Amino acid sequence: MKKTVIVGVCFAALHALSTVADATTLSGHLYRIQDITNGSPSYVVSSTAESGWPSDAPTPSFWFDCTVTNGWVFTVDADGSNCVAQIPSLVGDGRFLTTNQTLEGTSFSQWKVKPPVFLAADADLGGMPAIDFGKFNSKCGMLFNPVLVTENDTAKTNTLEKIGTVIAVYGSQQGGGNFLAGGYNPLPPSSGYRGRLWDRRRQQIFTTENADTTRVDYPNAIFSGGSDAIKLGIVRHFGLESAPHSSGFNGGWEVITFCATGAVNSATGIGFGQSDGLSYHSGGMRIAEMAFFDTVLDIDTVKKIERHLARKWFERGAAGYNGFTNIEWYRLNTTSASSSGAKATFEVPAGETLRIGKLQGGRKGYGTTPSTVTKTGDGTLVAGDFSKFNGTLALDGGKLAFVKKAVPSLDSLADRLYIRFDASDPGGCETAAENGTNFVAALVNLASGTYKNGTIYARQKSVALRPWLRNGEL
Repeated sequence: MKKTVIVGVCFAALHALSTVADATTLSGHLYRIQDITNGSPSYVVSSTAESGWPSDAPTPSFWFDCTVTNGWVFTVDADGSNCVAQIPSLVGDGRFLTTNQTLEGTSFSQWKVKPPVFLAADADLGGMPAIDFGKFNSKCGMLFNPVLVTENDTAKTNTLEKIGTVIAVYGSQQGGGNFLAGGYNPLPPSSGYRGRLWDRRRQQIFTTENADTTRVDYPNAIFSGGSDAIKLGIVRHFGLESAPHSSGFNGGWEVITFCATGAVNSATGIGFGQSDGLSYHSGGMRIAEMAFFDTVLDIDTVKKIERHLARKWFERGAAGYNGFTNIEWYRLNTTSASSSGAKATFEVPAGETLRIGKLQGGRKGYGTTPSTVTKTGDGTLVAGDFSKFNGTLALDGGKLAFVKKAVPSLDSLADRLYIRFDASDPGGCETAAENGTNFVAALVNLASGTYKNGTIYARQKSVALRPWLRNGEL
């Protein structure tokens, strides 16, 4: 039997398959498939199995994981919280993170970092462990232990050198945070050097016309200064790429990756950004796992590590891997009203799951046979919106699951939200009824942000181009 393989293809328009009984293998994330045939298209679902940390990935130069606390040193702060005083690397030559201010005879008392709190079961992380650096400006942080970086050095430094890639499970629920402390050849504060190379730039948004009255600081970017190796690199948030100088954190947990253009970067620690400004460049984040590499990883290796971390910490399966294939939109329709209904078969083997987000099409009642989509195999078909499919869905083995997209709660939105528009909220829009149609005159800001002491609105400048409300669509 002839087989066609479709792996991770994005169908932006019409896709016509052969009318013969070919078996088409589906794998990955597929956006749109449309069959315009009276034949019987047949699909079989397949995925690639992955488990654990990728075996072909380079060994990190420094790596810690909050599920592996062997060798960690804990302490109790004045509030009685269980804090972390020292974290050894899982790999390498004995380097560790510490809050000790006078380690190995080298004074770093000017840093004045406080230890982060150890969360044995972070509710925001599904009960998994993490270290919490407190709210923004908490002065919490950890330093790399001092070492002689090169054989010619006469004084120890607490920098971790030759950083090319950093991958972390990172939370920014408490006002944002600072990715790493220091940066390109950082020096202690006594030198007058301001190591702003890994910190998160802050944008001041004035909430009144008088700038001196009320000010709200929104940290909105990372890697705002430093060497070209940092500024010209890329940042990935759950796989979405952006420029380092113009991307911020998402206000929640995520897998975040930073790839520089070269392994020429260094850092002094974690939990704070600017070494001589702990009072306003520290805290705001949590970390569950963090790996540093002394090379710039290729994108395929980065994706493998990201998939592993997303599965481990968030139970998120990547399409095309570990038994998960996704089709956002599938349409089955016949070529004429008088013809027999089309038939499509999806074979989902045991251990595999196929999600179809939206199923449409079908010509039930025309010809001798209604349109039919049949699911075979011992795997699972997860059905999203099938309300617009005018045919028959047949289950011939395995499982069928129907899901409804959950409506997010306000508690799940980012902290310190400035603007939020929501037309489903009773106070979310102003309408104008004309000839039975509710036109949207303005969307009303439901968050706390204001402009010149007034409410923020979104309006369509042209009355002719106003949107209108459609109830019951979702």
